Amino acid sequence: MALVKCTECGREFSDKASACPQCAAPLAAVEAPLVITELQSKRIKTHKLMAALMMIVGLVMAFGAASAGAQSSAATVGIGTLLFLAGGVYWFVTRFRSWWHHG
Repeated sequence: MALVKCTECGREFSDKASACPQCAAPLAAVEAPLVITELQSKRIKTHKLMAALMMIVGLVMAFGAASAGAQSSAATVGIGTLLFLAGGVYWFVTRFRSWWHHG
């Protein structure tokens, strides 16, 4: 149990209370930024997952086509390599965004 300071009157009270016992100011206003952080975190995790999937699919395409050895697979190897590189850039950009938003 922690004590929080009321934004209206300045009195300290329990964080378990829904409002200040002195002035009845609600505590919900203090908790609002946590929801925004959770939503941003979920969005960034989704972007990281998409980037990782791009990299995996690119690797599978490139190595699968390279092992087949056919002439038509040269384009597939190129597309797979580009998909892997794009996924890597996307992952690094998402990591930077995660660091920027969450310190």
